[in-house]
Amino acid sequence: MSQPESPCSEIEVRDPCAVAFLVMLHQKPLGTTVSSKDVMEFYTIGKTRFHTAKNILLNLNLITEKKSGQHGFLEYELLPIDENGPPSENDHPLKLARSVQCIHTVLKHTVNSKPVVYQKTKKKGSKDQFSRQSSYPENFLKIWNLFSPTLGNKGAKSEAFKAFSGLNMSDSDVSWLVSRTKNEIKRKIAVRKAKEFDPNFPHVCRILKRRDWESWQELATSTEVIL
Repeated sequence: MSQPESPCSEIEVRDPCAVAFLVMLHQKPLGTTVSSKDVMEFYTIGKTRFHTAKNILLNLNLITEKKSGQHGFLEYELLPIDENGPPSENDHPLKLARSVQCIHTVLKHTVNSKPVVYQKTKKKGSKDQFSRQSSYPENFLKIWNLFSPTLGNKGAKSEAFKAFSGLNMSDSDVSWLVSRTKNEIKRKIAVRKAKEFDPNFPHVCRILKRRDWESWQELATSTEVIL
């Protein structure tokens, strides 16, 4: 025999957009309304996720929906609750959500209480603060610094780092590639000293993207024959 389904089993606390919506309303003065556009822009969510969160909160009687203005746009606010009701154990998500509203009201009247500040989600298209010099991880710099402009234009450092990040190399992988690159550099220098033609290195980003080391020649080693 299956157990009866809990009236709060469908979300309720597990839906992050619903929780975020409720938190947003708690940070505003009581009676303040917000529109769907306000919520979607603040948390950078789409219409489907917003309507799912909105319906969850409406079904649980945690918020109200009303029309506002001449055009009848829908706006939302916290549903007033009975602050003097008897205390009860938070035995399911709906009671827990109700208790959050009660706690918010109590904190509002506490002398030394400080408002909780939530960092606003960065909007699409907004720019980060300008940085004069980017910082790169040590493993990337071990490879980047091996290449000398005398053996070919290194290209853009930022593009090379993107290619490096896509390889997901471990420390041992980096050490291996450093050794492999040093051998190729030695080979190029030796060829040029012999007055023979040898092409320059391509940009570092291309070396990493195309895995050029797979076609590099192995450095010849001298052997001695013991008679």
